[in-house]
Amino acid sequence: MATSSSPNLEEDESLKGCEVFVQKHNIQQILKECIVNLCIAKPERPMKFLREHFEKLEKPSSQQLNRSP
Repeated sequence: MATSSSPNLEEDESLKGCEVFVQKHNIQQILKECIVNLCIAKPERPMKFLREHFEKLEKPSSQQLNRSP
């Protein structure tokens, strides 16, 4: 029986780590906003829209890093 509970424990820890990561980086809210924007825009090329959306999200972060003293 101990061998069957070990994978469950590892799985639980992995899931908890994933939840912490998602919360730390606000992933759920970012994805929600992305999907809302996608549904509003209804672009012909949804993958292009998503790529451009995430590229826009990354740009302010890289610009802030460049401005740091």
